Amino acid sequence: MNSNHLSHRRVLSVTGKDRFTFLQGLVTADILALKPSEMSFSAFLTPQGKIRTLFYVFHAKETLYLDCSTHEADSFLKHLSLFKLRADISLTLTELHVYAGGPADKPPHDAIITSPDKRAPSAGWRSLSATTPSKLGGGDQNWLERRLENGLPENEDIILGKTIALEANLDGLNAVSWSKGCYMGQEVTARSHYRGLIKRRIIPVTLQSGAFPPEGGYLSLKDSEDIPLLSRKENKALVMLRRDFWTSESISFNHIPVKVTPADWFFKIVSSESSSS
Repeated sequence: MNSNHLSHRRVLSVTGKDRFTFLQGLVTADILALKPSEMSFSAFLTPQGKIRTLFYVFHAKETLYLDCSTHEADSFLKHLSLFKLRADISLTLTELHVYAGGPADKPPHDAIITSPDKRAPSAGWRSLSATTPSKLGGGDQNWLERRLENGLPENEDIILGKTIALEANLDGLNAVSWSKGCYMGQEVTARSHYRGLIKRRIIPVTLQSGAFPPEGGYLSLKDSEDIPLLSRKENKALVMLRRDFWTSESISFNHIPVKVTPADWFFKIVSSESSSS
């Protein structure tokens, strides 16, 4: 179980009879459509449609659990509390632990809730457990590998308050509902979607030899500005790349060729976007 523990995540709980409608009006995912024991990726946006935080929401009996970045947990709780008003809800920062495993891994036997991560076939599952592992964070690097393989962004891959939802591919990750009605930042997000052709998106790349540095570093693009590396491990990384470079053969890192390697789900949203524009 320790090999699947994620040390960089915290869990908020939302309880009370208004918990579904409260979140429904604030976040991008369709909370009312969540079935018991299901999980969805989602975002809390600014009124201008920029990402304030990315998180996972679990439907567990009488509680909605929000799995978010440790660095964002306190501020996320504070921002949600600002919208509580007279809603019958209670917001709490819990001591639950987050686990994530691949398709061949087994979830914790004492998990409060376990749900498949349906964003990509090899994304695996996520679990919440009250048991403290003897070795914290054993699954961080394993989860990073799956994220890079599947092109799944998290908070460390965006500029909080500046990146829009579709630049982080939330439309292809079942994290945005186009039918549920209003939520914070909905107007800008819908406008971006229906106008089509997002100019840039987060996308995986592969260094053809060697490894990316653990921190820093930029990709070099012919006749364009350098692009900072986001999450990375060994020769895999995520970058925010302009559309006209998605098929480019002129990308490099320290003069070593870099290939754009998007996951299958990425092509589906891009083709859909192109046909609707």
